[in-house]
Order: sequence, then structure tokens, then C-alpha cells
Amino acid sequence: LAAGADEVRYAKPDLLIDAGTLMKAPAGRYLIIDVRLPMTATKGHIPGALGIDVRAWGDAFAKGESAEAWSRRLS
Repeated sequence: LAAGADEVRYAKPDLLIDAGTLMKAPAGRYLIIDVRLPMTATKGHIPGALGIDVRAWGDAFAKGESAEAWSRRLS
């Protein structure tokens, strides 16, 4: 950031994790969601990451799908 620029602040910083910590975590400890386009996601893919189609996700939310329905999609 440039001197004097505002810092970026996240609403839920406890949800952020750095790559080093992630690499040391036991398998299955975290669910990593990859929202990149499929053709982009093949570059630098994180093994075990769950690919999500952002457009379909947005459409489903717009239709009012429940939290339970999304929980089933992500499990």
C-alpha cells in the first residue's frame, strides 16, 4: 500500500489463513473453495479444493435457496 493509504479490512478476518499455515494443517481440517473459472483453476490448483461455479451460485441465491440447500451442495 502507498504511504497514507487506507488498509484493507475484512469483515471476518478470522476466516483468512496464510499459505504456510494451510500447508501445515492436517488433511481435511479446512474446506477450500475455488471460485475461479474452470480454465483458470487448473493453473495452481490446490489439491482437495472444491470448485464452485460462481454464476450458478449467484443464480441459486437469487432464487432464494435455503442455507440447508447450500450446505448439501458443499458437502
